[in-house]
Amino acid sequence: MIGLVLAAGAGRRLRPYTDTLPKALVPVDGDKTVLDLTLANFAAVGLTEVAIVVGYRKEAVYARKAELEATYGVTLTLIDNDKAEEWNNAPLVAPRRRQQPRPVGDLHRPPPQR
Repeated sequence: MIGLVLAAGAGRRLRPYTDTLPKALVPVDGDKTVLDLTLANFAAVGLTEVAIVVGYRKEAVYARKAELEATYGVTLTLIDNDKAEEWNNAPLVAPRRRQQPRPVGDLHRPPPQR
């Protein structure tokens, strides 16, 4: 299975934190970001492949890609959504999802315990 993270939006409600960072890289637990927590959850349930849809301030995610892969033992594929401000993520992801296995996980909840 492939984990999927929708992280292209600007996160305007999180300003001023998102003035320089995408919302997925805003610290929420010390130095841990939303993306760190999500990738840790994915790794905990055995996912090794993760697609991240990036848009707003995407260069910050690209800059951390190698570090995140090494830290969580996952292979990341970054998918650019240059129309995130217009479309959000849904139109970009919907066609691709039909071609790939169903993603598992949630940005806001930990995975179920086994």
